[in-house]
Amino acid sequence: MGDAMADDIQQQLELFGVSPGSRVGAQVHCVLEQLLQGPVPPSLSGVYETTARRFGVRTARVERNVRKTVICLWERTDAALLHELMPWHAGEEPPGSREFLCALAARLRIARAERAYHERLLCRKKEE
Repeated sequence: MGDAMADDIQQQLELFGVSPGSRVGAQVHCVLEQLLQGPVPPSLSGVYETTARRFGVRTARVERNVRKTVICLWERTDAALLHELMPWHAGEEPPGSREFLCALAARLRIARAERAYHERLLCRKKEE
């Protein structure tokens, strides 16, 4: 994963109030990195297993940490920001972990595509 994507992930997590320096924040960051690696997201259970091995914890611990993070974000984050991320989810209950992570990963993919597009435009303008 490139430095730009790692920075984007960290920036998004900070926007939602996840501390990048915390162990849980690092685990969520790791999960998002894996979801963004290929064109087709891997299975979430496989991602949790890989993250657990990386951090030396059980898979269930990573799952709980991600779920707890999603619940805390849903309760603490500005409703407008959450609606921007997940306009289809209007319920009072927090979304599932997979739904939230996939929405955040999609947002990061879109930002990466937009950045690449604008960089290509700048290159073309410099060539002219």
